Amino acid sequence: MSSVTSKERESSAFYKMIFREMLSDVLTLTQFGSVPNKEGLEEELARVWGKSRNKLFSSTQMSPEMAGASMPGGAPGAAPGGRPNQSGTSAMPGGLAMAAGGLGG
Repeated sequence: MSSVTSKERESSAFYKMIFREMLSDVLTLTQFGSVPNKEGLEEELARVWGKSRNKLFSSTQMSPEMAGASMPGGAPGAAPGGRPNQSGTSAMPGGLAMAAGGLGG
């Protein structure tokens, strides 16, 4: 008699939550100078969401202005008028935000 062990699909809500936690950890490490592997993160996101990486991401490079790196006022997290957002943290797409208070800084 054989037993069957169930395993959640990689595109399940559980794996999506784990991916978000991993991405949050990656963002935290960037504060210490780590440089994430963009292609690896894109592949992981496509796998977890069950989509083709080629359909999700363009192979062309985006200019820093298009990526939001250069904002009026010059400060990350600054509103178009040059003021920081209310929390003082940089808001990320998809509801992710980098919390400045968690690491004593």
